[in-house]
Amino acid sequence: MIGITGWGSISALGSNYDVIRENYLHSYHLLQKKDDLNTWCAVLSEESEQSLKLLQQVNKNYASVDRSVLMAIHTAEKAVQHAGWQDITNIGVNIGS
Repeated sequence: MIGITGWGSISALGSNYDVIRENYLHSYHLLQKKDDLNTWCAVLSEESEQSLKLLQQVNKNYASVDRSVLMAIHTAEKAVQHAGWQDITNIGVNIGS
């Protein structure tokens, strides 16, 4: 049996439930064409970018980790907050589907 106690997300759709839900309800996509790449990209919001920068500043060990790892850490921390866990010394977080 698997129980989902909390969740977290960071993507072009947003990083909190209300924003993500609102963006899913729109009839348009959130892709942006980047001139320097000449391709379509799903870009994080400024709020999400700031959250990642703050995470790197708070913990010096995160300063040089890969961006995808930083996003996973951010998302895991959001899931722990959503679950309402106070003592996080012995927990596991599943990343992926």
